[in-house]
Amino acid sequence: MTDERTPAAPPRGTLTPTQRRNRERVESLIGVAAPFLDLLLAVGDRISRIAERQDHEYYPVRADELPREERKGAATGD
Repeated sequence: MTDERTPAAPPRGTLTPTQRRNRERVESLIGVAAPFLDLLLAVGDRISRIAERQDHEYYPVRADELPREERKGAATGD
C-alpha cells in the first residue's frame, strides 16, 4: 500500500563512471594480490601448526550434548 504523500525513492544501484573506474581498479588489485595473500595464509597456517602442535584451548562440540533441533541444523549445515 503506497502513500501518495511519500515521495518516490531515487533509483539505487547506478554507479557513476568514476565509481565504476574505482571499483574496477580495486577489483583488479584484489585479483593481483589474492595469490600472495593465499600464500601468506598458507605459510602462517603451517608456521602455527609447527609452533604449537596441539591447541590446548580447543574443545570440540559433542553432538550428543546439543539439543535435538541444533543437531539437525549442524548435520545439514544450516
